[in-house]
Amino acid sequence: MTKKTTIKDIANELNLSITTVSFVINGLADEKNISKITAKKILDFVKKIGYQPNAFAKGLRTGKSKIIAFLADNISQPFYAQVANYIEQIAANNDYKIICSSTSDDIKKTKELIDSFNERHIDGFIIAPSLNLKSIIANLVSGKVPVVLFDSYFTAIDCDHVITDNYNSTYNGTTHLLNNGKKNIGFITIKTTEIQMEHRLSGYLKAMEDAKLQPLTLEIDYSTTEYSISQITEFITAHKNLDAVFFAANYLCLDGLRAFKIKPSISKNLSMLCFDDFDVLSFSSPTISAIAQSPEKIADEIIRTLLFRLKEKSAKVKPIHTIIPTELHIRESTLTNPTNLI
Repeated sequence: MTKKTTIKDIANELNLSITTVSFVINGLADEKNISKITAKKILDFVKKIGYQPNAFAKGLRTGKSKIIAFLADNISQPFYAQVANYIEQIAANNDYKIICSSTSDDIKKTKELIDSFNERHIDGFIIAPSLNLKSIIANLVSGKVPVVLFDSYFTAIDCDHVITDNYNSTYNGTTHLLNNGKKNIGFITIKTTEIQMEHRLSGYLKAMEDAKLQPLTLEIDYSTTEYSISQITEFITAHKNLDAVFFAANYLCLDGLRAFKIKPSISKNLSMLCFDDFDVLSFSSPTISAIAQSPEKIADEIIRTLLFRLKEKSAKVKPIHTIIPTELHIRESTLTNPTNLI
C-alpha cells in the first residue's frame, strides 16, 4: 500500500519548512508574506504529485472546513432534491462542498448526524425542520455554528430562515378559483401545527372570508396513502355542492388523483388546484393548475444568508427572515368548465 504524501514530505523534498508549505497550501502565502517564487514552487510541486490535503486536518488548522451540512426529512422528495441541487451548485461557486442527509424525522438519527458533522468542524447547517426536531434545532442554534432553516421554522427560536410565501400563495390561488366562478371551494390539508401548513390554511380562510363565503376544510391526520384517499373520498362525497378542491401539498394532490381514479364520479365538473407544482401535474389529463415554489431562488437566499453569517462580524446582525414569492401555473383543471379529473 502506497504511503500518503504529507506536508512534511513536501517540505523535505523542496528543502523548505513545514510551516511555509502549510501556509501556501492553505492559501495564506500573501498574508504570511511568502514570496511568489516560493509559493509557485510549492504549488507546482503539489500539482505535479497530485497532492490532496486532508480536509479535516485543514479545517482544524484554518478553522474552516469549507463544508456545509444539508438536512431534510427525505432528500429524495422533489422539492428538497431541487433545493439541494441548486445549493450544491451555488456553494461550489463559493468553494464550499455540501453533504446531504435525510433525518427521516427521527430525533435519535438527527442528533447523531449533527454530532458527526460537528466532529468534522463543518462551517454551517441548512435544515428543513420538522416539529419533532424543535429541541434539537434550539440547541444547535444556541451554538457557534451558523444555522439557516428553510421550508418551515419555529416562532420561538430566533434563527435565520428562508420560506415560501405560503399565506399569500393560497390566498391568491383561492382568489383565482373565485374569479372563475367557483363558490364552494374545499381546502384539503393535514392536521398539523407546522407553520407553513398553518399559513396555507390561513390564506385560504382569509380569501373565503373576504368573499363572504363559507369555507369547507378537511384536515387529514395523515398516516398512510390509503387512509388519505379514503378521507378525501368521504369529504368530497359528503359535500356534493363542491365545485373546486384546493390541495395544500402535492402528495395530497396525488392522493386526490388516486381517489378520482378509484371513484371517477366524485370528480365530475370539479376544478382542482395544487400547492407545490411538480411534473406529473402538467402531464395529467386534464392538466392540473398549481402554485409553483422557486427552489432556485430559495437556494440562492439560503446560501447568501449562510455565507453572510460566516463573516466574523455578522453575529451582531439580527436573524434574517426571507420570504420567497410563488407563481400560479394555470392549466386545464381550473378552467370555467373543467373535464372530469380522471
